[in-house]
Amino acid sequence: MSTTAQVIWDRATQMSSLNDEALVPVTQVVDYISMYERNVFQRAARLNPEYFGTTGATSIRTAITDTWDLTGAPGGVAAVTRAEIAAIIGTPFAGAAVGQQVNLVSIRWPNFDVSPRAVLRGRRISQYLLELGTDPSNLVTQLNVFFSPLPTKVTAITQALTIPDEWADLVTYPLAKLLAIRDRRTDEETQWLDKAHMELMELFDEAVMVYDYSMKRPIMQVPAVPLSMIPQQARSRPGQGQ
Repeated sequence: MSTTAQVIWDRATQMSSLNDEALVPVTQVVDYISMYERNVFQRAARLNPEYFGTTGATSIRTAITDTWDLTGAPGGVAAVTRAEIAAIIGTPFAGAAVGQQVNLVSIRWPNFDVSPRAVLRGRRISQYLLELGTDPSNLVTQLNVFFSPLPTKVTAITQALTIPDEWADLVTYPLAKLLAIRDRRTDEETQWLDKAHMELMELFDEAVMVYDYSMKRPIMQVPAVPLSMIPQQARSRPGQGQ
């Protein structure tokens, strides 16, 4: 990825001869670019977490009461898709082995999966009951986490973005709209920016959803198409007034 924050800012200002760079301080520009890029990755994680999917190791714990804080390691997690044992001490449970899947469950419905289980809550993973360790001598110490990532925070105008170059304008359009709003431009121009942004977003959604088309999988847990793209009438309940 070679597109820098400066390139995005230049593209946004050049979308209209009325744009004035002075309307937005550079420090704010960097923050907005980082936020808009993050939103693209979160959208991809919702539609298909495998599109940007990656793997990283957690920290190493030494006690059964310790949790794995995902904000520290592997960090930058948008959606967790799987966890596996990366390192163990002793025999925390029968058949424990490196590479074995740890089933992630909600604390509300732990019985929806089988042992070994762990709870994913508050951006941390913690063992359920004593299924990943009973004492410091019999303990799962580290996990490998499969996840859809968040981009590195943009902190300088010269920094390269994480987003692939072909989708970089998903960050450009909302930035250009910000400029239009800052100088109270007419709705006509902001509507054009919204339309162009939506068309590019639809292309992105298609690319994300068809990426692993041949993969066998259960029914998706979230709608494949965001509710904002479904006509209001189609979302109405049967018998509901229009």
